[in-house]
Amino acid sequence: MKRIIGIFIFLSIFELSFSQTEIKKSDETAIINNQKYYLHKVEAGQTLYSICKAYNVSQKDVAKANNILTSSIKIGQILKMPIVNKEEKDSPDFIFHKVTAGETLYALSKKYNVSVEDIIMHNVDAKYGIKTDQVLKIPNIKKGNFDYEDENIYYYTVEKGNTLFSISQKFGMPIRQIVLFNPETKNGLKAGQTLKIPKTNYDISERLPINNDTEIQIYEHLYFEEEGITPCNKFVYNKTMSFNIVLLLPLHLDRNVYYISNYKDEKDKMFYKNTKVFFELYEGILLALQTLKKQGLSINLSVYDTKNDSKTVNDIMKSLNYNDVDLIIGPVYSANVKIATNYAKNNRINLISPLSQNIDLIKNNPFVYQVVPSTEMRIKKTSDMFGRMHDTSIVMIHNGTEKEKKLINIYKNKLVQSSSFQETTNAISLKTVNYNKGGEETIEDALSVGVQNVIVIPSDEEVFITQVVDKLNLLSETYDIKLVGSPNWESFQNINLKHLKDLSFHYISPVFRNYSNPEVKKFVAEYRTTFETEPSIYSFEGYDIMYYFANALRKYGRHFQFCLSPGDAIPDKNGIVFDFDFVRTNKNGGFENNGMFILEYSENFQKQKTTF
Repeated sequence: MKRIIGIFIFLSIFELSFSQTEIKKSDETAIINNQKYYLHKVEAGQTLYSICKAYNVSQKDVAKANNILTSSIKIGQILKMPIVNKEEKDSPDFIFHKVTAGETLYALSKKYNVSVEDIIMHNVDAKYGIKTDQVLKIPNIKKGNFDYEDENIYYYTVEKGNTLFSISQKFGMPIRQIVLFNPETKNGLKAGQTLKIPKTNYDISERLPINNDTEIQIYEHLYFEEEGITPCNKFVYNKTMSFNIVLLLPLHLDRNVYYISNYKDEKDKMFYKNTKVFFELYEGILLALQTLKKQGLSINLSVYDTKNDSKTVNDIMKSLNYNDVDLIIGPVYSANVKIATNYAKNNRINLISPLSQNIDLIKNNPFVYQVVPSTEMRIKKTSDMFGRMHDTSIVMIHNGTEKEKKLINIYKNKLVQSSSFQETTNAISLKTVNYNKGGEETIEDALSVGVQNVIVIPSDEEVFITQVVDKLNLLSETYDIKLVGSPNWESFQNINLKHLKDLSFHYISPVFRNYSNPEVKKFVAEYRTTFETEPSIYSFEGYDIMYYFANALRKYGRHFQFCLSPGDAIPDKNGIVFDFDFVRTNKNGGFENNGMFILEYSENFQKQKTTF
């Protein structure tokens, strides 16, 4: 905070004169500390920029020679103007660099002290990556127009053709912040005008180029016909029919029977290890079957205990008579799902993965439905939100772990994809902050005044998240901040929920439980009556999964995967906690649920659906 206040005080006391006066070079010279100088007397209408231009030296060198802290100069002041050798001042506009193995754009930007964006500007193909032995045209920093800088500010001289937008993209800074520091720009830019650009001290500021020619990939539904199979678009259900569904869950029945039989009071364990959630999922499924039975749909459910054992899963799948199986739900762990999906693919039976988020399990199997969206899909939905926002500063804060860096790279790719369909956008400015490297001060350096700062933290590490949230809460008194994170943060013991609310905390979730919804109230009442306990989120999920896919069977038959689409009319496609929107991942792949909610806190700390 002190640093920011200091910058504003500094800016308020300093004025620049932009009137142009012809400057005559001085004939008077002096040698000081073995350096030869012209001695120039400042006259009315002269600026540091115009004087330096006449002598063909940089403002930085003049400021250093004269111990000037700002670019303000006074009439009558004697300036020492360094005399440079001809070969030093006639440096070429560009350096031609031959790429060696392992070099990156970022490494070259550091080596030559230029931005990645400047390199791409002069080497258009470089935005798609660079190759060994490729020759790059690198802008020569000695010919650049960063005329002067001090500890906190760059002084940038406007060139012919510059716009506020192009300058904002060059520095990775919103237009509003440039105008805030340079109010005169409201009246337009002029060549030769000097702008004050605040320095940043965050990790990386980069400009992600957008390809507006990206085409949307739509994968048609596969279709096959075999003898004895009724095509889904010709299927008609009647009440004499019955569907056979197999449910695979790691219930560990033998161990849980022991725990339940020895349960006496609340001090005793009721469930073995982490199996409680699977019983809750199962109970939700049972309630859905009750509802479906009342509606006249006949379901035969066969439940198998996988015990979270690969051999057991393999034996179960071998034992099934697939001609009599219309749908498989489960198992839940990735290794076991992989085994089961292979059998489902070979026998052309739809399999529902109820809890796994591993997108690799459905990439090459058109018979698998993944109910819980993958991390990549959640990031895509978050990036879609950003694509609808304008004049904001996106800041990603990480703790230096490889996992978080990987997630940030996914964000970058998804941000580019989400913005590629907007004709008015050709780049995204993004800042990343390594908290582990720079600490709390680095966060403030990355924030922008006068615009909304969207802060994304791709981590679930409690200590780190708590520290950053507390810091952001303090900074929210000065900066406009909107925080994007994970629903897991709510379970942190030391996090301040009020801070999350005050920071306009948003997150993407595949489920939303609204207790004011009549359907939710009805489910809770039935669950309490049937099981004499409160339903968990897994109970709600089990209900929605069974109800939705049982209706898919009723409408299209066992091969519903070739008829289901986002526009189809299955009843209760929008469940009590899920919004089902299944989309094929690729031409040979299965279906991933794209239905998600943007959630935030209300004034009374209740979660509510919102737009970003």
